[in-house]
Amino acid sequence: MLSRALTALLLLAVAAAVLGCGAGHPGALAQQASWGQGVFDVNCARCHAAGRTPGPLESERLVAAFTDAAALQRFVATRMPYDRPGILPAGDAWAVTTFLLERDRLLRLRSDHVLGPHTARRVRLGGDFPRGTGAAPP
Repeated sequence: MLSRALTALLLLAVAAAVLGCGAGHPGALAQQASWGQGVFDVNCARCHAAGRTPGPLESERLVAAFTDAAALQRFVATRMPYDRPGILPAGDAWAVTTFLLERDRLLRLRSDHVLGPHTARRVRLGGDFPRGTGAAPP
C-alpha cells in the first residue's frame, strides 16, 4: 500500500515538473535577442548609441537600407564593427541582427524559433514601421 502511494506521489511530481517545464522561461528568440543586446552593448553602442555619430540604428534606417534580415545580417557580419569589421562570430552577428529587429518590432518569427540562415530571407523588413514616411518599401 505504501509503495503504491509513493509511486503515485512520484508520478504526480514528474507530471508537475513536465507541465511546469519552461514556464516563465523566455523562448529561443527572446534569448537570441537578449544575447544580441549584450553583443551590441559591447561592440556597437560606442558608435550607435543615442548622441553618437553615426547615431542610433532605428527602424527607418534599417527599412530604408535593407530588404530583409539576411541582408542586415550580412552587413553586420562583414562590415561591423566599423573599426574591426568581420570580428563577430556568426552567432553573435545573428544575435545582434535579432536584437535590432526585435527592438524595433520589425521581426516576425515564432518565439520558439531563432533568426538564422533558414529563416532570415523570409523576414522582410517593415514590421510596424509607419508607411509613407519616405523609407523604401520592404
